Amino acid sequence: MPAFAADQAPAAAAATTPAADDTLGAIVVTASTGSRTKLDTSTSISSLTSADIQNFNASSTAELYRLIPGIQVAGTQGDGGNSNIGVRGLRTPTGGSPFVQIQEDGLPVVLFGDIQFGNNDYWTHPMVTDERVEAIRGGTAATLASQAIGAVLNHISYTGRNEGGFVEVEKGANYDWTKVNFRLGGSINESTYYNIGGYYDVGHGIEHADYNVSNSYAIKGNVTKEFADGKGYIRMLFKVADTQEPSYNGCLSSANVSGTSVSGFGPSPVCDARNTAPGYSSLNSSVLFADASGNLARQPMDGIKTKEKMLQFQTHYDFGGGLTVDDNARIARMSGNFDVQFYGAGPTSGAVGEGQSLIYANGPNAGQAFTGAYVSNSNAVHTNMNHMDHIANDLAAHYKFDQGSFKGDLKLGYLYYSQRIAEDWHSNPSLNEATGSTPAELDLVSGLNGTGNLLAAGGQTGFNEGWNQQFDITFTDNAPYADLNVDLGKLNLDGSIREEIFAGNGWAQGSTGAAVGTAHVSQVDPRTGSTVVTSLPLLGFDGVVNAVNFSEHATNWSVGALYKVTDMLSTFARASHGTRFNADRLTNSIPSYFNANGSLSASGLANAAFPVDQYELGLKNRGGLFGGRYTVELTGFYSKYTISSQEISQTNCENLLGIDETTCIISGKYKDTGLELFTTYRNSGLALVLSATYDHSKVAASQNAPFAKSPNIPDLTYSGLVSYTIKQAEIGLSVNGQTSTLGGDGRTYAGSALFGLFAKVRPADHIQLGLDVYNLFNSYATQGAASYIGNGLFNAGVAQGRAVKGSVRFTF
Repeated sequence: MPAFAADQAPAAAAATTPAADDTLGAIVVTASTGSRTKLDTSTSISSLTSADIQNFNASSTAELYRLIPGIQVAGTQGDGGNSNIGVRGLRTPTGGSPFVQIQEDGLPVVLFGDIQFGNNDYWTHPMVTDERVEAIRGGTAATLASQAIGAVLNHISYTGRNEGGFVEVEKGANYDWTKVNFRLGGSINESTYYNIGGYYDVGHGIEHADYNVSNSYAIKGNVTKEFADGKGYIRMLFKVADTQEPSYNGCLSSANVSGTSVSGFGPSPVCDARNTAPGYSSLNSSVLFADASGNLARQPMDGIKTKEKMLQFQTHYDFGGGLTVDDNARIARMSGNFDVQFYGAGPTSGAVGEGQSLIYANGPNAGQAFTGAYVSNSNAVHTNMNHMDHIANDLAAHYKFDQGSFKGDLKLGYLYYSQRIAEDWHSNPSLNEATGSTPAELDLVSGLNGTGNLLAAGGQTGFNEGWNQQFDITFTDNAPYADLNVDLGKLNLDGSIREEIFAGNGWAQGSTGAAVGTAHVSQVDPRTGSTVVTSLPLLGFDGVVNAVNFSEHATNWSVGALYKVTDMLSTFARASHGTRFNADRLTNSIPSYFNANGSLSASGLANAAFPVDQYELGLKNRGGLFGGRYTVELTGFYSKYTISSQEISQTNCENLLGIDETTCIISGKYKDTGLELFTTYRNSGLALVLSATYDHSKVAASQNAPFAKSPNIPDLTYSGLVSYTIKQAEIGLSVNGQTSTLGGDGRTYAGSALFGLFAKVRPADHIQLGLDVYNLFNSYATQGAASYIGNGLFNAGVAQGRAVKGSVRFTF
């Protein structure tokens, strides 16, 4: 069940993070029922404490999740988001996070993790208000949460009587970035208390963009009123956020290619992906786009921007006799923009037609003929996320019974979640220098050696010639559910069921790909300084306006058994079945997936849902070792599922199906076998957290194709934190790595590892000084897909380079 403080002792009104040497003693509140500890729960669940979050020093929300076993994140996109987050091999080639749900205080911020240009990692960023991040994989994620078949990642706020607080300033030492954090808690009276905190950050970022790519603030808080006689509480939570953060797309890298093996990644002659941000060039900081009416307007390339206003109410009431009722409700207004210049280097010859050439459109070489060997020939994308609003309510009654040797609990609940997704997309083909440092725009001209008429404006050769659609659809999920747990001495049995009733209502319109007119752009010819008018093809929203009016349903179930071998050791087994519905991605298809009345066509029905079967075996153990305390969570898993979904990436169409199409339908099936490990150890001042996932994933690109190794999923991913505290100081090391990965192009890419260093010292009461080093050895680490363009050169996403920051925290 989504996290309710209701599952905790009413007097505390919030679960507290257990000591590091007893993480299995924590009460599970995410996608679970009852007041059960991790040791007594037949699910795979791990927690990251607020200290873990700070010490891991991830460069993005998605990278933080690499510290959680089973979670698979390809690439390091930056804190703006747009990462692909998978779990235990559950992911699709169409991108996003379809099987992973990110929650804040027990309710999802977006119901679908793969909203096109609105992914779940846009909206949630780690904050000092997070007491912990609780992560459940498989199991009851299918039955006690919606659209979260693979995993639920729940950011749980501080809500207790946290008297006092702190103010902290973080500052980049070798890069331009500053962040101010604060948190404050206290009592209003004996029965009422509050917590509030947030941050503001600004700067050019680790990759040294030419302008501020970070410019964000977020504030979260809550007020709790306890009822008399320990009957429960009511809590109001709120969040206000206005964020602007970068989404990086890598640049041209070099590597050693031997047959199908690729190793030795490093900078190319034109770019070092660790510390350059070609998508955020001062010479390409804004781009002309055409709206639905064909009007041209200039849009800043600011990365990913979000606005959120959320008000949430949690109520817990104990009626006595074992009966409690919980309600978790939220209303949210959300919107944003996706403004990113994608990078895709290739030979210059591939960007010009016969008899044509390129000139510098701006910069110090403006007007001169471009003679470089490579250009970035990709898309500048502007998407308005006009509405991402939602309203949600999760109501549950929990009855705990005890009849001697027969005891347990029953939970009955109902989730209502309605989210409006209204967007319009605008994508222009865009030509830029392939260099990483302040690339200039390149204009196509009709003659050789920089002569002839201009065929572009500011690097744009047309408007809306890439992805192009608009839609306004409200998706509604009604989900009654039930869970029964029975304790039979050392044996615990549980079963849960959820009926998902899913509906979509609204409209969608795409493009036929044909020009609907001509845009006449008045501009200065950089060669002569004269004003000229350049006519460019204008595409628009000229497709059929599709009505969307459909409803689907599915039954999810999960059964588990746990045997408590000793007070320190338990084993469990679980089987689950769930369905994840397709949402706005149904609108991509040409021809349409919808009938004239808005119902799903036969092909639409084939693409409407992804059924998933999962099986788990695990053990959990805690105890003493060498004078310290350890915990171990080990889970073996097997899953299988099928998908059929529209793909808008030409690269994926080529890699998976071998066809040269801009869009295609990928109808595949997957199976996955693996092993997860999460362990902690504490001995005096020594603290250790380790996470690892072995994954053997296979995919068939069509229903009749043979299985082959899945691309972009490493066999082994691992991460860890180790620290030592002595008196008023703490020092530690983090690691985050993976073994070799099969790319979508059939090549095997060598593994990589990132190390980090952190240190804290408290020279006086109320003062803490901190030092964090990200990518300590400045490794050129590839963690996602790469594409080969020849001559040992690749377009690749690379982890950000060494970044040193200091901090000062004043507590009170």
